[in-house]
Formats: sequence, structure tokens, C-alpha cells
Amino acid sequence: MIFGNSMYGQLENLTNHGESMINQGHFAGKKVSERLDMLKLKWDNLIEMSSNRAQSLNQTHDYYQFFSDADDIDTWMLDMLKLVSSEDIGRDELSAQTLIKKHKDTQDLLDNYHKAIEGFKQNNLQTLSAEKQNLPDVQQRLQSIERRYIELLELSKLRKQKLHDALALFRLLADADNVEAWIEEKERFLATLDPTVVNDIEELEVIKHRFDGFERDMNSTASKVAIVGHQARTLVQNDHPNSQEILDRINKLNHNWAQLRRLVDKKRDDLSSTFGVQTFHIECNETISWIQDKIRIVQSTEDLGRDLGGVMTMQRRLSGLERDMAAIQSKLDQLESEASTLEKDHPDEARELRTKIGQINSVWYELKEILRRREESMGEAAELQKFLRDLDHFSAWLTRTQTSVASEDIPNSLNEAEQLLNQHQTIKEEIDRYGPDYAQMKEYGHRVIRDADTTDPQYIFLRERLNALDDGWNELDQMWHQKKNMLTEAMQYQMFVRDSNQAEILLNHQEAYLAREKEQKPKSFDDVEFLLKKHEDFVTTMTANEDKIQGVCSFAQRLCQENHYLGDRILTRASVINDRYASNRQTAIEMQDKLHESLKYFQFIQDCDDLKEWLEMKSLQAQDDTYRDSPNIHTKYLRHQAFQAEITSNKERLLALKRHAEQLRDEHPQQLDFTVIDQRINELDEAWSQLEDITREKGERLFDANRSKLFQQSINNLDEFMLNIEKHLYAGESTAAPTDFTDGQPLSVTTLEPLENNLTATNILLLKQTTIEEELLKRQQQVDELRVQAEKLKQIEPEKSEEIDTKRLQVEEKFSQLLLPLEQKKLRLKQQKHLHQYMRDIEDEQIWLSEKRHLLQTYADLIFHDKQQTLMNIQLLKRKNESLLKEIENHEQRLLEHLNSECTRISQDYPTRADEFQERLQQLSDNYIELKETIKTRREHLELLENIHQYYYDLSEAEAWLGEQELYMMSEERGKDELSTQTFIRKQQTMEQTIENYSDILRELGDRAKSLIQDLEQSSLSRDLINENHELINKRQTQLDKLYASLKDLSVERRQRLDETLKLYRLHREIDDLEQWISDRELIAGSHELGQDFEHVSMLLDRFAAFAQETEQIGNERLQHANEMIDLLIANGHVDSAQIAELKDTLNESYQDLLEMIETRLQSLKASWELQKFLHDCKEILLTMQERKNAIPDEIGRDQQSVQQLLRKHQQFETELVLLAQDIQRIQQESKRLHGRYAGEKETEIKQKEVDVLTQWKSLQQFVDQRKRLLNDYEDLHRFFNLTRDLNMWMDVMIRQMNNSLKPRDVSGVDLLMNNHQSLKAEIDARQENFTMCINLGKDLLNRRHARSSEVKDKCVQLSMLRDRLEDTWNERWDYLQVILDVYQFARDAAIAETWLIAQESYLTNEELGETLDQVENLIKRHEQFEKSLMAQEDRFNALRNLTQLEKKRQLPPSEPRQSRLPIYLEEFKTWEERDAERPSTSPDKSKLRSTTAEEKTVTDGSGRPTTLPDKQRSSQEYESISGKQRRSESAAHLPTIKEGFLSRKHEWEGHERKATHRAWEKFYCALTSKGLSFFKDSKHLKTGRTVNDDLNFDSSTSVAQATDYRKKTNVFRLKLSGGNEYLFHSKDDTEMNEWIISINSCISSIPTVSSTTTQMPSVALTSPPTVITSSSSSTSSPKHQQQQQPVMTTSSSGVEMTQAPTSTEQKSRTLPLQSSTSTESTSAQQATSGKKKSGGFFSIKRK
Repeated sequence: MIFGNSMYGQLENLTNHGESMINQGHFAGKKVSERLDMLKLKWDNLIEMSSNRAQSLNQTHDYYQFFSDADDIDTWMLDMLKLVSSEDIGRDELSAQTLIKKHKDTQDLLDNYHKAIEGFKQNNLQTLSAEKQNLPDVQQRLQSIERRYIELLELSKLRKQKLHDALALFRLLADADNVEAWIEEKERFLATLDPTVVNDIEELEVIKHRFDGFERDMNSTASKVAIVGHQARTLVQNDHPNSQEILDRINKLNHNWAQLRRLVDKKRDDLSSTFGVQTFHIECNETISWIQDKIRIVQSTEDLGRDLGGVMTMQRRLSGLERDMAAIQSKLDQLESEASTLEKDHPDEARELRTKIGQINSVWYELKEILRRREESMGEAAELQKFLRDLDHFSAWLTRTQTSVASEDIPNSLNEAEQLLNQHQTIKEEIDRYGPDYAQMKEYGHRVIRDADTTDPQYIFLRERLNALDDGWNELDQMWHQKKNMLTEAMQYQMFVRDSNQAEILLNHQEAYLAREKEQKPKSFDDVEFLLKKHEDFVTTMTANEDKIQGVCSFAQRLCQENHYLGDRILTRASVINDRYASNRQTAIEMQDKLHESLKYFQFIQDCDDLKEWLEMKSLQAQDDTYRDSPNIHTKYLRHQAFQAEITSNKERLLALKRHAEQLRDEHPQQLDFTVIDQRINELDEAWSQLEDITREKGERLFDANRSKLFQQSINNLDEFMLNIEKHLYAGESTAAPTDFTDGQPLSVTTLEPLENNLTATNILLLKQTTIEEELLKRQQQVDELRVQAEKLKQIEPEKSEEIDTKRLQVEEKFSQLLLPLEQKKLRLKQQKHLHQYMRDIEDEQIWLSEKRHLLQTYADLIFHDKQQTLMNIQLLKRKNESLLKEIENHEQRLLEHLNSECTRISQDYPTRADEFQERLQQLSDNYIELKETIKTRREHLELLENIHQYYYDLSEAEAWLGEQELYMMSEERGKDELSTQTFIRKQQTMEQTIENYSDILRELGDRAKSLIQDLEQSSLSRDLINENHELINKRQTQLDKLYASLKDLSVERRQRLDETLKLYRLHREIDDLEQWISDRELIAGSHELGQDFEHVSMLLDRFAAFAQETEQIGNERLQHANEMIDLLIANGHVDSAQIAELKDTLNESYQDLLEMIETRLQSLKASWELQKFLHDCKEILLTMQERKNAIPDEIGRDQQSVQQLLRKHQQFETELVLLAQDIQRIQQESKRLHGRYAGEKETEIKQKEVDVLTQWKSLQQFVDQRKRLLNDYEDLHRFFNLTRDLNMWMDVMIRQMNNSLKPRDVSGVDLLMNNHQSLKAEIDARQENFTMCINLGKDLLNRRHARSSEVKDKCVQLSMLRDRLEDTWNERWDYLQVILDVYQFARDAAIAETWLIAQESYLTNEELGETLDQVENLIKRHEQFEKSLMAQEDRFNALRNLTQLEKKRQLPPSEPRQSRLPIYLEEFKTWEERDAERPSTSPDKSKLRSTTAEEKTVTDGSGRPTTLPDKQRSSQEYESISGKQRRSESAAHLPTIKEGFLSRKHEWEGHERKATHRAWEKFYCALTSKGLSFFKDSKHLKTGRTVNDDLNFDSSTSVAQATDYRKKTNVFRLKLSGGNEYLFHSKDDTEMNEWIISINSCISSIPTVSSTTTQMPSVALTSPPTVITSSSSSTSSPKHQQQQQPVMTTSSSGVEMTQAPTSTEQKSRTLPLQSSTSTESTSAQQATSGKKKSGGFFSIKRK
């Protein structure tokens, strides 16, 4: 460029110089000028050549730059090829995920590189010239890049799939490993569960609980197994490469799972079986106890059943026995079946099971035998007992049912009403079921009372019960029907309420809609239509809901007609609903009418607007003044006539609007504004009249101005039209159309139709024929109008009338002659069209077939004459050949069917040419067949050539691949290190496997070659082509086999070289790594750190233990592996064998030194860990005890339930302390062990920690004991309050019941009231044990110095006073009933005596003395009998003279009121504070107690009362020394125990005159002291001093001896106390009984006898005065009671009263028998001794 610039400067200088010479007129100026021009021309040529050279160089640079960039792309794709073709899929799930992430990055690079390739194509190609762009090298390079990129994408997808398959496999294997590990763990767990060796039910419960937890875990793991199985099946279904491995693994997992399930089932069966055995033993023992209880109950009824009272008593005792017998029998059957099953499962325990069953059967047999004997001894009593039992059951059911029926439950909803009605119907079904039982019971009851004594109170009571039962049964029936009617009406009312609510909701919606719609004001026709449609939908819905409203109203009317109890309310509500619906209906109708009016109005307005617009448009058309144009006058006249006809036809629209307006006026005279309507109608009338006038005037002007011209033009127009029609008739015919003349001149005619006779001309003629026919119809109207025009024209020009008619008739005649030729012409044209179409189709198909044959010939030339034919071209030709065949077949079928039908048709039209038509069709069909055969033959040749070229293509691919692999195998590269060598080996393995697999491809190619050679020999191709391909196939197949054999040899040689190199690298790496590993481990093992605390030491020890284990395990393995590698290299004769042996010795010595350092370090850490562990445990236990102490709450509880809950928590807390005690014991043992190891400060620290732990433990125990005692006190307190509350409520009810009793009306009523009163007394006596328990508990609380002693005292005093009031009330009521009974008995006896006197007065007033001697003698005998009778009645009258109790009470002075016992109770229930206040408290213990109590922490219990709780930091020993006497009595807590042991106790007598209410045997742990006998739950309670019952205190009157009169149990002795209390004690044998008797007697004899000392009576004796009636059993069991026995009054069954007194003093008095249902036994016994005088008397007989 610089050279060019310098030369250009020289050229310019030279040019300037030459020009200056020329300008100066140099003589050679011309020559200089020519030279300069030549020089400039050369310079320009030089510049042009230089630019061309530069352009050529740039193009060459771009060309080579294109290939350089292409090389870069190929290099990048080769790198990517190595990544995407890698066979590394990872070793586990983590490595597989890492590879997937890497592959994802690689895939992103591939996707993004596509843009770079596209940019390369666009940018680099644009820089090349068009010539270079089309060069083969450039195009091939571009195709190569594109192909390699596509291969990269496919390989990337394949690798991605492999990685995902590997990840799924690793996950599956990991899940399977986890499940198998769980299965192995649970198998070991199940091995520890062996229920067959356990005989304790509690241990079995623990095993069962653990097994149930295991089954829950197994159920949760089953879902994991199912998930693993589903994953495996999914992978196998998706054709995973490792499908077989997956199947093997999942089959193994399923096998282990099934084995575990079988083991679980076996364990479950064993557990159930063993559990069943233990449960069986427990149930057997419970069943034996159950049967023995029933035996005792039956034995207690041996002395009952002799009369009705005894039967009733026995019935109470044996109630439910039959039901229990049936239950026991079913239980026995169940046990029998269980025993049979258990004998099969446990044959070793069959004997023990049979023994249990035998024991049960023996006890069961004994019970049935006792019942059988009892039934035999009872006789009729059994039937009577059954009757009374059924009677009680029926009475209870009747009362319960009456109460249920009498309930006044009013349903508040329909569901509740239906439920109550169903329940009531269930009661009716139950009543019907009891009907037969009631009838049988009633019949038997009447039979019993019919044969019984009418004066026996029991039978009288039974009769009254039966009568009451009748009344109750009838009353129940009435009550049920009344309740049913009430419930039915209630359900009906609820149904009405439901329906009415629904109706009101519906009406509310309707009213809301109507209110909204009233506000809508439509403004257009569309608005009205929308509102009307919406309102019609509403009315439809309203009509559909009308049935609901009517249903509510009709239902209300029906209820009112049935006199429903809420009829007025129902009727009112129904009326409101009906009125609201009627109002809504009327409003909807009015709104609908208004909408219809608006619709009609807006419809009218819209029609008016439309008509107005139409009139305006037509007025504009009518005002068009173009009729003066005479040439088109006829056309304009025709248009104007059509316009007039349109106006006339729309006249009806105006009339319809007028009628619509009149209709609106008539129907809605007031709602609409008719001014607007009239205005609109008037406007339309005016516009319509104006339009009619304009139209009429225009027509008249148009017609009048050109009448003759119009008529002549019409004639000419029609003539012209008919002439054209005639020409059309002869178009396509052989003769020409005739020439017409008009006015002597020939009419010039233009030929419109083509003359040639072909398909196109025929179609044109047919089209014209159709057009002419349509025009002909229009011309017919013009012909008809000519008559009207002719008439009007004759009126104007009468001289031309004949001419006018002649023209008109000519036109009409000519017009009618054209119709028939037109029809004939049309038929001929259709026949010609079919003929020409058929010929055209045949010709077209022949041409199409010739084209296809030519195409086939072209394909054949391409196939057989082109030597450079390729596989792609062959496949393309094959597809074209197939397409051609399908096209011909489809075309042939459709066309031949059509041509056959057309041939038949034209043969009928042209029968002379039928053979010609058929011959043409057959020729076409033969051509089709020939063409198809040619195509099929060509297809066979193409398929053979395709297979041959496909073989060549596959062969070329195989040769190229083998060549590439051979180049790779010939490489001498072995790797620079182990990693690269391993990479080469992995690649070599992959290549070897690929080469081995490639043999299948080569084998397949060989088979294909043989098959192709056979096909070539059998084909119809040319012999040259066959020979050429045959030689080529054999040659190339042989070359391929040789190339493959050579490749395999090279592969084996390269693999051997790589293996040798890898072994050498591995040895060096293993030795270096092992030496470095030993050095690192020695640094760790040489550390002297022993830890600062326990956590630190534990961490160091755990880590170092793991380190040591890991070091030993890994070191041994690695050292052994290194030694084996060295030995192998030496054995193989390695060059450096000596150096390798020396390296081996050094390595082994280093490893032994490492192991010694590890052992030393481990011993030091263990010693430090033991010391720190002891110190840490002490610290943890101290913290734990402090936390436990702080966790004890201060709350005492608000009631018994909360206190019991706190007690349970405290017991749980104490249970947890047991584990803490074990930890403390372990601390002590560890301290002793460490004392011998350490000295100095360490030893002192160990001892101090031990002392701290023990001190804190003692403090915690003391605090826990204090808390427990406090909770027990408050539990007793709340239990005492609950007992007092229940007893107070019960006594209030009893007092009200006695005060509210009815007054009797006769003796039987008094007897009934007295029996009821006696039953109240029995209930009071039954409650005596509760009183005793409550009073004793209150005294116990007072003795404990409870913080709320004042409340306890008040409750005890209140309870005792109320109990006295109850007894006084009962006694007063009893005295009152005795007096009333005496009065009613006197009145009854007086009435009977008076009746007898009245009967005898008739005899005394008789004055007959007899008329004969015989009569006189008879009268004398009769009088003597009367006197004897009178003497006999004297005692009765004397008895009537005796005073009644009422009279005696009136004669006696008034008795003094009973003194209140309040002072006694106040003295009895004194608190310790009151007692301490009465005497001076100088005792040091009490002063200490007060001082200690003052230091107690005051807390509040749940009720808000203050109580005391010792501070948590105080010593429990001090508290225990102070409050030890508060918890129990002094005698029970501090006296020495003489004898102790378990005894069974029975309280027999509560006093001298009353048996104990609770006489059951109870087992206690008895402790004998010098003062008395105490009772505990067990020996543990004895140590704590907590009794479970009141102590029995001894005095000088106490006695003990063997109970010889008690025969139900053996080894029984009786203890008698002062006050009449007697107790029976049962010992296990005779020796123990004698020991207890001797010990008790020695205690009694040691008690001093002091006259001033009085024994305090138990609370029972103080609060329960003895009754005056005793039973016969008491007299036999206690002689002492016989001495104190009071006079007893007895009543015989005949009603005679007898008095037996121990004195000889006679008194005339009537006594009331004091007996109840419980005293019948004693009454019957005394009746036997008293004797009977009469069986039917009314007055008492006095014994002298």
C-alpha cells in the first residue's frame, strides 16, 4: 500500500510536469499527451488488478478461516463425545446423583452450543462467495458438523437414561437394605420373646404389650415393603438394564418378609395360647369363688320358706340366682371348650387343666345338689317364691314404665318428635310382651289369696298389691294412649312448623323479588322483553311452589279438624301464609299485566318507527323523475308497476298498526299516553297518503305520456325475445335457423351458441336452456299485460283498434308455439351431454394410463441404468412406486363403477352404438390390469435392490467402525499415573465388550449376504446386474471378517500392556498411602489430653475407641493387602524385588509401633473416664433429687377426687424414686471401688460427693413421707365430708317420708303402714354401718389433730343430732301407729259385739213360753244354751271395757321432753385444741409441737381453707417426732405387739338386742397389744401404724372362747366385749386358734379392775338404741340375751293375741304386735309355745 502511494505520487508529478509542458506548447506536446494518456490507462489497469488481487486473497482467507472454525467445532464435539459416551454410572446413590448433575451441565452446554453452530453457519458462510459456498468440501463439512452434533444429542439422551436407571437401582437397593436390616433386627427381637416359658400373667401382659407395639411397627414397615416392590415392578416394566438383579433382590426381600411374617404368626399363636392358659386358670378360680358364693347364699335360706313372709325373705336373698345359674352354666361350657382347645395346644398341661375343670364341676355339682334338696324341701314354696319374684320384677317394670310414659317431654324438632314416637312405640311392644306374663301372674295371685286366711297381714298386703297391680296395668294402658296422642300431635305440629318455615322462606324470596321488580322501569322494547322473560320464569317457579303452600294450608285445616291442642296457633299461621301467598300471586299477575302492556306499547312504537323509515325510503324512490327517457320507457313502466304492487302489499302494515292502536286504547284507556299514539298514527297516515299520491301520479304520467310507444316497445321486445328463442332451438342442429324479416328488412342475428357438437358446446346450450326457461316465465306476465295496455290504447286511438288486436294476437300465438320445442330441445341436450361425457372420460383415462406407464419407464431407467444409485434413492423410488399403485387401485375402482353405469345409460339412448361403448370400456379395464402388473413386478425388483444397498450401507458402517477401533488399539499410550491408566483400562474393557458384542452384527451381515445371493439368483433382473452384485457381496464380506479378526488380536495385546502398568502404579500408591496413614495415626495416638469433665472425657474416649477400632481394622486389612501385592510382585520376578522386600519390613515395624501407642492412650482415657463418670453421676443425682423435690406441688386438693389424683401422682413419684435409689446404691459401690485407686485431693473429693448424695437422698425421703401423710389426711377429710353429706341428705329424705305418710282408714291400712314403717327401720339399720364408719373416721381425724378439726367436729355433732332426730321421728311415728291400731281394733271389736247383741235381742224379746211339755223343754234347753253363749261372750265384753292406749295416755301426766344430747356429743367430739385448753400444757413435747407448728408453712387447699405444710428445707425427722401421735391412736401406734397375723373377722352382734347389720367375713392383719386388738391391711401398714378399722379395746368384762355353736366354719373363736358387741374370728388351724385365745386371755387378765374406770362405748352403741324385739336365733346363740329379754307380743295366724310375761301380774290391756317382714321367724317360734284357743275369734284370750 505504501509502495502504491509513493508510485501514485510519482505519477502525479509526472502528469503535472507533462501538462505543464503541454501548456507551455512544447513541440512534443502531442506525443507527451498521448504518453500521459497511455500512462493513466496503465495505472488504472494496475489499480483494478490490485483490487482484484486483494478481493481474491480475502476470499481465500475466509475460506480457510471457515475450515479453522469448523476444526474448533469438531474438537469441542470430540471432547463432548468423550463425556457423553462415558460408561461411569457411579457406585452408589450419591455418586449417581453427582454424575446426573454433571450430565445436566453437559446437556446444557450441548443445547447452548447449537446457537454457536447456527452462528457459524450464518456468519462464516456469508463471508464466502457463492461459488465457494457451493463447493463440495464446504457442504460436506457442514453436513459432518450437523451429523456429529445430532449424534452427540442422542448419546447424551442415552447417557441420561443410563444414569437415571442407575440412580433408581441404587435407591431400590438402599431401601431393600434398610428393610432387610429391620427384618434381621426384628427377628432377633422376636427370638427374645418366648411366651411358652412364662407362667405369670403380668409378664405375659408385658410380652403382649411389646408384641402389639412390634405388630404396629410391622404394619408401618409393610407399606415400605410394598413401596419397594412397586418401585421394582416399575423398573422391570420399563426394561431396566439390571432387571434380573432387581428381580433377584426383590425376591430375596419378599422371601425374608414372608419368613418374618411366618415367625410373627407363630409367636402370636404361642402368645395367644399361653395367654389363654393363664386366663383360663384365672377364670377357673373366679368361677369357683362365684359358685361358692352362691352355695353360701343358698345355705343361708335353709330356715326360710315356711310361710309367705319366709318366702319373701328367701326371695330377696335368692334374687337373680336362676339368672346366675344360667350364666354359670354357660361359663362352664365355655371353660370346657377352652380346656379342650388348650389340651390340644398344650398337652404337657392337660392334667392340670383337667384338674381345674374337675374342681369346678365338683363345686357346681354341690351347688346343684343343694338347690335340688332345697327345692324338694320347699315344695309349694318354690312356686310361691317364683311368683313373688316375678311379682317384684313386674312391679318394678310397671313403675319404671309408668315413669317413662308419664314423662312430659315435649319435642322441639321433627327428628326429636320422631325419635320420641319410636321410643313410645317400643314401650308399647314391651307392654304387649308383658301381657301374657301379667295374666298368668294375676291368675296365680288370686288363687293364692283365695285359699289363704283373710286376716293374715301378709296375704292382705298381697291382695292389695294385686289390686294395685291391676290399677297400675290399666292406668299404664291409658297413659300410653294419652302419651301416644300427645306425641302424634307434637310430631304433626313439628311437621307443620317445618313446612311453614319452608313456605315462609319461599314467600320471603317472592316478596323480595317483587319489591325489586317494582322499581324496574323499562325504557325500550328490549328491556321489556328481558323483564317479561324474567317475570315469566318467576311466575312459573311460583306456580310450581303453589303445591307447597296449599299443602301447608290443607295440613293445618286437617289438624284443626282433628282438634289439635295447638289448633288456633296452627290455623293463624296457616292463614298468614295463605294471605301472603295470595298477595304475592296478585302482585305478580299485576306486574305481568303491566309488562305485557309495556311490551305492546313499545312494540307499537317500534313498528311505527320501522314503517316510517320504510315510507321515507319509498317516497324518495317515488320522487325519482326519470320517466321522460323514452328509449327505456317500457322497462321503467314495468318497474313502476312492481313498485305500486309493493306499496299495495305493505298497506296492511299501516292497517295493522291502526288496529293495534285501537286495541291499546280499548284495553288500557288510563295507563298509556294516547296522545303519542294518535300523533304517530296521524303521521303515518299522512306519509302513506302522500306516498300513494306520488306513486299514482308518477304512474299516470309515465303511462299517459308514452302509451303507444310503450305498447309498441312491448311488442318489439317480445318479438325479439321469441326470435332469440327460435335461434336457440336450432343451435347444435344440422340445419341452420331460418331468417326472420321485420318490416321487409332482415333481422340481424348474432349467433350465441357454438356450432361444434362436443361436450363443452352441449353444456353451454344446457345453461342457456335453463336461463331461457326462467326468462320465459317473466315474459308470460308481459304477454298478459299487453291485453290491458291494448284496451287502454284502443280507448285513446279507436281507429287503430284492429291493428292493435292483430299485433297482440300474433304475439300471443307465437309465444304459445315456443313452449313445446323448448322441452324437446332440453331432452336432446341432456342425451348429448351424457354421450360426450362418457367419451371424454374414456379418453381422459387412456391418457392418464399412458402418463403412468411413461413414469414407470422413467423409474426403470433410474433403477437399472444408473451406476451411482444409493440406498436413499432406492427407498424414494420404492415409496413412489407404492404411492402409484395405491393411486391406480383407488382410481380404478371408483372410475369403473361410474363408467359401467354411464355405459348402460347411453346404450339405452343410442342402442346402435352400444357395442362401441362396451369395447372402449373393456379396453380401458385391460390397460388398468396391465399397468398394475407392471407396478407389482417393479416393486419386487425395488425391494431386492433395497435389501442389497441396505447391506452395502451396513457393511460400510461396520468397516468404518472397525477401522476406527483398529487405530485406537494401535496406540502406544499407557497413562502417566494410576488414574489415567485406570481410565484407559475402563475404556479398553468397554471397547472389548463392544467388540465382542459386534460379532453378532457381523454374523447377521453374513447371514444377510447369503440370503441376498439366493434372492439375486431367483430374481428376474439382468444377468450382468446379478453377477456384478454377487461378486461384490462375497468380496466385501470376506474383507470384513479379516478386519474383525485383526481387531480382536490388537485388543488382547493392548489389555495386557495396560494391566502390567496398573499393577506397578498401584503398588507405589498403596505403599505411599499406608505410610502416610500410619504417620497421621501416630500423631493422634501420641496425644496426652485426658479431658476436663465427664462429657469431654466421654467424647475423647468414644472417639479414641472408635479411632482404635478403625485403626486396627483398616490397618490390618491395608497391611495385609500391601504385603500380598509385594509378595505377588516378588513371586512374578519383578526387577526391584530386593527394594520391595526392604520396604515391606519397614512398613510392618511402623504399624506395630502405632498399635502400642494406641493401647497406652486407651488405658489412660478409661481411668480418667471412670473418675469423671463418678463425679458426673453424683452431680446429676443431686440435680435430679433437687428437681424431684421442687416438682412436688404444694396443692392439697379441693375435693376427694383431686386429692386422690394427687395421691396417684405421689405414688407414681414414689415409684420413680425406686429407680433413683438404685442409682444411689450404684454411686456407693462406685465410690468404694475408686477409694483404692486414688489418694489425696481426688480421694477427698470422691468421699465428699458420696456424703452430699446420701444427705440429699435422706432429705428427699423425709419430705416425700411428709407429703404422703398430708395427702392421706386430706383424702380422709374429703371422704368424711362426702359421707356426712350423703347421710344428711338421706336422713332428711327419711324424715320427710315419715312425716308425709298418709292417714289410715281401717286396721288393714294401719297394718300396711306399720309394715312400711318397719321397712324404713330396716333401711335405717342397714345404714348403721355407714354411720359407724363416718363417726369413726371423724374421730380418727380429730385424734390426728387435723388442721380442719373444728369442721370435722361440727359435722360429727350435726350428724349425731340428725341421727337422734331420725330415731325420735321413727319412734314417734311408731307410737302413733300403735295407738291408731288400738283404736281401730277397738272400733272393729265393738261393732262386732254390737252386731251380736242386736242379733240376741230378738230372742230375749220373744214371749213364747211353749204350749206343750216338749216345747217347754226345748225352750229351756235353748235358754241354757243362750246362757252358756252369754257366759262365753262375757270375756269379749270385759275386753271392751279395757282402756285403749290413747285413753291411757290421756290419763297419764304429760311426759317430760327428752333432754338434748348436744353436750354429750360436744364432749365426745372434742378437738385436741379444746382438750389442751382445758388442762395446762407443760409437756415439753407439746411445747415443741407448738413451736414446730408455728414454723410450718401455711398453704391453702382447694376449698380455700388454710392448712399447714412443712417447709421443704426442714428435716423430716423433726416433723416425724412431732406429729407421730397425730395420725393414729396412742394404743395402736406405740404399744408393743404381743401377737400378729392374718385372721378372718365377722361382726355378729352390735349390742345386747341387735344383730350386726354387716355380718360378712373380712380378712385383716391383726395385732394384739395389752390394750386391745388392732386391724391392718398387712404387716407393712402395721409398721406405719395405719389401721383399716376401729380397734377393739379390752376391759375386765371382755371374754374369749371357742365358738362351738358356729358350725359353718371350723377353727372359729368368739370375742365378747362390753356393750354387747361380739366378733367371730377364723384362723387357719386349731393350733393358731388356741394361741390367739391364750394370748387374748392373758391380755384381759392383765387389765386392772377399777370401779371408777368406765369403758367408753363404741359410737354404734351410743347412737343406736336397742330394739325390744329379738329373734329366736339370738336367744340360742347368747344366753346373756335371754336374761335381758323383754315381754314379747305375738300374733297368730288366726288373729288371737296372746301375752307372755315373765311375771305373774295380770293386766287387762290390748297390745299391738311389733313385727315386720324380718321378724316372722321369731313370731312363728313363739306361736308354738303360746298355744291357740280358737281359730276364728276376734278378742284376745288371757292366760291365767
